[in-house]
Amino acid sequence: MALIFKPVRSSIASKDGLKRFHPRLIKMDTVDLSTIASEITEVSAVSPGDVHSVITNLMSSMRTHLLNSNSVKLDGFGTFTVIAHSNEQGVEKEEDVNASQINRLVIRFMPEYTRTSFSGKTTKFYDGVTFRSLADMEASLEDNGVVTPGSNDSGTNPSGDDSDSGDDSGIGDDSDSTGGTGDDSAIGG
Repeated sequence: MALIFKPVRSSIASKDGLKRFHPRLIKMDTVDLSTIASEITEVSAVSPGDVHSVITNLMSSMRTHLLNSNSVKLDGFGTFTVIAHSNEQGVEKEEDVNASQINRLVIRFMPEYTRTSFSGKTTKFYDGVTFRSLADMEASLEDNGVVTPGSNDSGTNPSGDDSDSGDDSGIGDDSDSTGGTGDDSAIGG
């Protein structure tokens, strides 16, 4: 298990005027609910249908709580919270604030973590993570006779998605899909 990255040149120059390269995590595939249900079935005594039902009901229950101004914490995983954006819709007086200023909702995910006295914050969700460059992974596969997306002539992108922009160099990056950062943004993915 490893997170795969590729080098991407920053669109913004650094203080010295250079556009530097950074690692960007890439998505190799999208796993659907049926796949997750099958994997859970292999390591438990429940059927894929039961797992599918529980996950569907979990999502429904989470939606209800999130849309009633609650955060939802899944122990060992993290906390989900709805965040409202009112981009450039601010008003001068507190009493003039109203719901029509909200132009976008996002669900923010904060992985669960513990604090250690020596090193500070440790995120459980990322414990044991390893990294591997896309080039190294493709070379390893080609050495074993496996055809990789980058080795064909179709020009396809190995990640399947090159639509996002910006520097995705950090795990737990607090950027949403619009490139915004800060406390009111969602974890991108």
